[in-house]
Amino acid sequence: MQLLTVDDRAVRVQTAGDRENTPVLLLHGVARSLEDWSEQVERLSRRFYVIAPDQPGFGFSARRDGPADLVALADGVAGTLAELGETRPCHVVGNSLGGAVAMQLLASHSDRVASLTLVNSAGFGAEVTPLLRMLSLPGLGRYAATHSTPAGARLMERRLFADPALATPERVEHALRIAAQPGTGAFLYDIANHLGTARGVRPQWRDDLLAAVAAHPRPTLLIWGDRDRILPAVHLGAARRHFPGAQVHLFPGTGHMPQIERPDEFADLVTAFVENGPTRSASVPPVTAKVERNRASVGQDRSVRMEGFAGKVAVVTGAGSGIGQALAVELGRSGAKLAISDVDTEGLAVTEERLKAIGAPVKADRLDVTEREAFELYAGAVKEHFGKVNQIYNNAGIAYQGDVEVSSYKDIERVMDVDFWGVVNGTKSFLPHLIESGDGHVVNVSSVFGLFSVPGQAAYNSAKFAVRGFTEALRQEMALAKHPVKVTCVHPGGIKTAIARNATAAEGIDVAEMAKAFDNKLAKTSPEKAAKIILEAVRKDRARVLVGADAKVLDVIVRIAGSNYQRLFSSVAKGLLPK
Repeated sequence: MQLLTVDDRAVRVQTAGDRENTPVLLLHGVARSLEDWSEQVERLSRRFYVIAPDQPGFGFSARRDGPADLVALADGVAGTLAELGETRPCHVVGNSLGGAVAMQLLASHSDRVASLTLVNSAGFGAEVTPLLRMLSLPGLGRYAATHSTPAGARLMERRLFADPALATPERVEHALRIAAQPGTGAFLYDIANHLGTARGVRPQWRDDLLAAVAAHPRPTLLIWGDRDRILPAVHLGAARRHFPGAQVHLFPGTGHMPQIERPDEFADLVTAFVENGPTRSASVPPVTAKVERNRASVGQDRSVRMEGFAGKVAVVTGAGSGIGQALAVELGRSGAKLAISDVDTEGLAVTEERLKAIGAPVKADRLDVTEREAFELYAGAVKEHFGKVNQIYNNAGIAYQGDVEVSSYKDIERVMDVDFWGVVNGTKSFLPHLIESGDGHVVNVSSVFGLFSVPGQAAYNSAKFAVRGFTEALRQEMALAKHPVKVTCVHPGGIKTAIARNATAAEGIDVAEMAKAFDNKLAKTSPEKAAKIILEAVRKDRARVLVGADAKVLDVIVRIAGSNYQRLFSSVAKGLLPK
């Protein structure tokens, strides 16, 4: 291990093996360090001269002056090679962000690169773990980047590997140690915002980088783990299209770091590639095609007819607009029979006509979910009409904005009556019929505000937390009683519905401005997309489903920060609105 001075900054680097041997350069990922290559340094140094630096701004290397981007990282790597006196082209192996840096090194310093081995590499798709997307959130992102916690480090380490046992206490401790280095958090925030947004990896730099790399063809090996939860294996298909002559290897049962999870096979693969060049593998295309089909299965094809709902009778409350309407239509397309209800009879009529237009059997009724006796009568009427009931989607809800100090009892009671007691009424009224069906499912819509609280949403938070607790307890009760009823709790983020426009608020709050802020800043997911996500979760019997990238990111922040999220959210989330 050496500590060099490169451009007046400290750089940590490990070299191993006979210096006369072929040089192999190992580049780690974002917020990582050269220790990610320990298993490979030991193995590859038997045949090669191995160079493993901490990239600028990460590990124990200081960041370069100037912008935080791929060019700066690649220039830093080139400067490290120069300081080591290594002038030969290297066989560059890059994992995650290190793969993108390897490609940038080829684009910026083509004489430095003999070949590329891209391992679960960034640069081939927009999808990336919410743990990294959250770094692009205003306020929250900078806090998350600069305040590493043991819980956050454990969560990240576990997501890296298919086998969580590899997230050892030693790895977690090391992650905390490098995160605590001066300037590391600020650099992580800067590079994350350069490369991505809260919605995923930015396309512009990916397109520019791949175009630049195409001008400097090199022998290429593409490696991925099929259970990568950081950069999903579907990216391998895009990588193959950009490198059509590349050798490809997909490790089964492997996550984001094959070099650690499959060390011997990985070393053998890289050794053979460096010494002999790329070879073809007939076994790879079927595996890759399977990955691509799995991804496509939640896309356009399944929107026509989602499996598992044909012939079932589904009850949807709040079906006159938004998520409820989208759920009803998607269920109708998938062969279900629908009992839909709402207090908004005009909106309900629109949903009814849409269902009739696609040939779905439908029973439409005005229903106020707060009226318990009416709900019980309604349940009996639905059972009599269809002969059975399989599913209920307790979706009806309202929104209210106002601090506790200025909210009346009636304001709070109204939210609880609709958003919580409406769910209880629906569940209790239909549960006997669901049990009798032999194939029941209760789907209760909570909110991201059932995962965390924000100022001005005490009433809504209370109702949605109550829905979550009620639903999670019900799922356990059904399992213990061995009843044939599954239970799912739904937590939507910002959905493009009319909930904010129809909301009420405490005196002095401009509802129109509140709705405008919600629609412009928070409502990112369409009701149609939300419905598909919910039904996919129902089909798979998931206990909890987070709807929208924002919901996933905020859930991660709360899990990492613990109760400290309250201090963080109080400064940036005053204006957040319900789903």
